[in-house]
Amino acid sequence: MKLINEKYRALQPTLEYLSDEVVIAQAWKKTHAYVRSFNWYADTLALDVSALTIEGNAGY
Repeated sequence: MKLINEKYRALQPTLEYLSDEVVIAQAWKKTHAYVRSFNWYADTLALDVSALTIEGNAGY
């Protein structure tokens, strides 16, 4: 069983992918993990709040 849609196996820098909610959410998750691990001065409460509101912020 394939969990990842074939559409997302080879991403390209096109408007279709740049405006796709799935791609935006995955980019946000990767950024969130980076900020948490490398920025000791990051506002973790703000990161947690943004994690809870990702659907509204990503344009779902």
